Amino acid sequence: VILAAGLNYLMQKFLGVTLPSMTLRLGPFLLALLLGPGVSAAAACLPAWHVSRRPPLLELLPQQRHGEEVLPHRLWQLGLLLLTLGVGLEIALGYSSFSDTVRRHLLAPALALLLIGGVLALPLVIVPLLRLLTIWPLGLEGRFAVQQLARHRSRTSLTSGVLFLALVAAIAFGQALQTTLRDLQNWYRQTIVADFLVRGAMPDASFTLAPALPESLAEEIRCCGDVVVDCISFLPAEAEDQQVLVLARTFAADRPLPLDLHEGDESGVRRGLLSGEVVLGTSLAQRLGLHRGDVLKLTTTQGARALRIAGTAVEYAGGGLALYLEWETARKLLGVPGVHVFLISKRAERRPGTEASALASNLRSFCERRHLLLQSNADLRSLIEGMLGRVSGALWGLMALAFAAASLGVVNTLTMNVHDQTREFAVLRALGLKRGQVCKVVVIQAVLLAVLSLLPGVLAGVGMAYAIHRASAVWTGAVAPFQIDILLLLGACAMAVAMAVLAALSPARQAIRLSVATAIQAG
Repeated sequence: VILAAGLNYLMQKFLGVTLPSMTLRLGPFLLALLLGPGVSAAAACLPAWHVSRRPPLLELLPQQRHGEEVLPHRLWQLGLLLLTLGVGLEIALGYSSFSDTVRRHLLAPALALLLIGGVLALPLVIVPLLRLLTIWPLGLEGRFAVQQLARHRSRTSLTSGVLFLALVAAIAFGQALQTTLRDLQNWYRQTIVADFLVRGAMPDASFTLAPALPESLAEEIRCCGDVVVDCISFLPAEAEDQQVLVLARTFAADRPLPLDLHEGDESGVRRGLLSGEVVLGTSLAQRLGLHRGDVLKLTTTQGARALRIAGTAVEYAGGGLALYLEWETARKLLGVPGVHVFLISKRAERRPGTEASALASNLRSFCERRHLLLQSNADLRSLIEGMLGRVSGALWGLMALAFAAASLGVVNTLTMNVHDQTREFAVLRALGLKRGQVCKVVVIQAVLLAVLSLLPGVLAGVGMAYAIHRASAVWTGAVAPFQIDILLLLGACAMAVAMAVLAALSPARQAIRLSVATAIQAG
């Protein structure tokens, strides 16, 4: 709980936003008990049963060695079964007529089946790869490392499975976040097309607490230069028993429609808006199950009104639960209190540099006299890009945290391997193996543990990212195409290998500090 509170504080400072405060409830602690000690106790049943069946006299024999291969050799069959169930459930979610509520509840079990099945079936990939590595010219140290990993296949598979899980989670959720960020960049580049913005203050996250400005200021702004001034206002409302954010704005006839349209063409949507129709955000349209040409019931000052939907557009304001109305239509239906943002655009035929600087100077003087906030398009985009960059940085930080946790499993496995190889290392050291070579054997084992998980982890991570993307498209109406982020894949793979190497430092130090004489006598 203390670390969670600290992480929440650091994220607020890093992202520059206020996150919801942490609320302590009984449910998460009960879940933690179930997934922590509960799962550990369940996992101990198989080793305990295996140890209890060993003959006591056999354990007392000198020089008796027993491996830790307590997992059933055919456990991969269960893994294949779970994988098949997970894939089948994903296909059913994608192509069946399940309701959105059912799909939301079934997605988590489907992903869990895929992950658990992937880990259990991992030996089907690990064992052939280990056999392939035995015939590669890896040198003396490499052969020793491969032999030790192959000797304890269950231990190797389970440790690679931990890295596999970290890699899948990093790629899947990182890919989903990067897709959202690309869609967000495309959205604001198409919707925020004004050269300057004038407002009373920066809006809050809900866009409902911004101060409204008199509409008459538009005429004064036009006196600052040859510009087109559009007005926009954010109005909370209710549509189809759903709380929504109405974006009331003017649309200049001589400029492109500033909407990232999903359904409908520009000319048809413009005509519809001017005739009193509405444009829904894709998330709101998906939630309500409405499309272009349908009718939306909007609660207005005159009661419920049925408005035809002219089209849908990508919109992130109000959490995506937003809709567009033309300014005069919104004034009649909702009573616009004023202007929250003036969007100022230079006319296309008047863009010389001297006139642009003069316009910026005039607007700055105007805003200083009126105590208003002036933002250029470049400043606003720089602000948004900075926030998106910090979100990407937070993503890489969380990925590093996931791999750091996974590296603990690598430390445990390598420490056990060093313990099992104590006498072998001592004999090799007596025959002339140097300390650096011993260290190299341990480090190569760590690298191989990471490499064995890379191919299945990348494939499973991309597949899960696609499943999450498809689920988001179904539930939120997102229209961003699925694109594989090569930089993210390479970064996750490099991070997995780097964390594995760092995890090898302590076991390697333990191996090179072995006393040759003591180890041989103990053996």
